[in-house]
Amino acid sequence: MVTTVAELADALQSVFTTEADDAADASGWLRRRRCLDGPTFVQTLTFGWLANPHAPLDELAELADELGRPVSPQALDQRFGPRAADCLARVLHAALLHLIEADAVAAPLLRRFAGVFVRDCSTITLPSALAELLPGCGHSRPRRDSAGLKLHVGLDLVSGALEGVGLHPAKTADRSCAGSHAPLPEGALLLEDLGFFDVPRLRHYASQGCYILSRAPARLLVRAPGQRPQNIDQFLAGLTADCFDGTVTVGRRHKAWRCRLIAVRVPPEVEQQRRQRVLDEAKKLGRAVSARRLALCGWTVLLTNAPAALLSVAEALALRRVRWQIELLFRVWKDEGKVDESRGRKPYRVLCEVLAKLLGQVVQHWATLLAGSPLEISAVKAARRVRRRAARLAEVLGQYQALVALLGRLQGRLRRFARKRGRGGRPTTLEVVNAPREHGYVVPPVEQAAGTSEETPVCPPALPEVVQAA
Repeated sequence: MVTTVAELADALQSVFTTEADDAADASGWLRRRRCLDGPTFVQTLTFGWLANPHAPLDELAELADELGRPVSPQALDQRFGPRAADCLARVLHAALLHLIEADAVAAPLLRRFAGVFVRDCSTITLPSALAELLPGCGHSRPRRDSAGLKLHVGLDLVSGALEGVGLHPAKTADRSCAGSHAPLPEGALLLEDLGFFDVPRLRHYASQGCYILSRAPARLLVRAPGQRPQNIDQFLAGLTADCFDGTVTVGRRHKAWRCRLIAVRVPPEVEQQRRQRVLDEAKKLGRAVSARRLALCGWTVLLTNAPAALLSVAEALALRRVRWQIELLFRVWKDEGKVDESRGRKPYRVLCEVLAKLLGQVVQHWATLLAGSPLEISAVKAARRVRRRAARLAEVLGQYQALVALLGRLQGRLRRFARKRGRGGRPTTLEVVNAPREHGYVVPPVEQAAGTSEETPVCPPALPEVVQAA
């Protein structure tokens, strides 16, 4: 159900007053309420850095003064520490318990499912003094003292709601993050990148009545009906047509999963671009590229348990494009919100800044949903308009009617000036999803797997009514 302006105002007041006060008490951050209380501390950092991601401490102290709690920049600096970080993390967790969503996007393909969930991770480098608390991964040059924070974010593209923002040490594998195992509603569609690929985990989601649409890794074993298991690159080399759509078994023995495999050969120029990108990435990381991975550059290979009656090949190819929305979300958080940058040098000052900026990005995302879903509203345009009103939002948090009026005006501005529009002949993702064949997703003649039977169900739950009616 779409969130109204009044409901968002209620959520903001709850998070930045009652829940911020509770977090300050629970974390042990609060010392003397007469100097600087928990809500003012959280509001100052969140909205101050939302308004200006490069704001110095004196600018934050000025905002605290506007909120009725005069404090010097030095006093504010002294409040950064482990307890302050714990306080901000608790408020962020409390904020994500509020369900803020937009009106369901006007995309019949997406609305066939009980939500289309995209998940991904992004890493923020932290000062090495935090390595014991949040050990880093080191990337291609591991160091004992590296530190970092891994963000695991889930986003429902039908309603625009944040499924969650998980905080983990940077060395945590993507598929080991707690949010990667979060339950989904029956009939939902899950889109993830290869970092999350794990056959038993995907099989578990399928057994719960969820649909999966995932790329295939180069190391995957595939067994078509009546054939011996072989690596995915060997399987593709044996295809005679430019498109394959059939039921196969992937994985090894007791970990195997029976699903639908879609493989479409790409044009030579696209294959060359992919190969070059893979080689460039490997060179940057100082790694070798396997022949199997290079062979996969010539194909788009997808695995799904959605039957063809629910999701055609062309629709599956177009639907994979919407996974890019989670990448855009991270780009906005980093490019516009600067969550990975800090003017500070003290370790806990940096960590507190990261957490406060993340909280600000959640507020920004909520405000954007007042105007529409992420497929309809430009996150960059919306972010810049929300930032301009961030300080004013903090000032009127305690005045319910003024807060509702400000959010109402912001909603109107976003609806008018922040909508996505195709540029230079390039359609938007929403336009592609609504008409995949008209925008280049034309499928060549399909080769079926030997022994594939239409009577063999690929997915356990019943088809949605919209498909049955069709």
